[in-house]
Amino acid sequence: MKIIFALLISLLSFTSQANDFCSKLSTKADDERAIIQSSESGYKASGEGRVYFYSAPSEKCRIKNTFIIPGDLVNAYADFGDYTYIMYFTKDGKDVEGWVRTDRLVETGTGIGPSEENKGE
Repeated sequence: MKIIFALLISLLSFTSQANDFCSKLSTKADDERAIIQSSESGYKASGEGRVYFYSAPSEKCRIKNTFIIPGDLVNAYADFGDYTYIMYFTKDGKDVEGWVRTDRLVETGTGIGPSEENKGE
């Protein structure tokens, strides 16, 4: 029983440290991200298998059971390191936001806004 209790305490401590790490990294990414122009924000998921969401741009921050699949269309907002912050709309119209690995996205050549040169027209 003592071993199980010790394992539980270790797991809770690890989870707390991971949450703290992800929270700090998320703040850093918000401050240092590279904004994607709205005219270039159209992407789709690519590759094989599920494309998982992350609460911060790190493998340590994966959100359990939150993913898109290849072919799903998304709007991309920012890049930080090897991750891109995106929004995806589910079939019932709910939005899901978070970081995904950039190498799992391909540009579609579309966007949700005018290009910089066409804003004044």
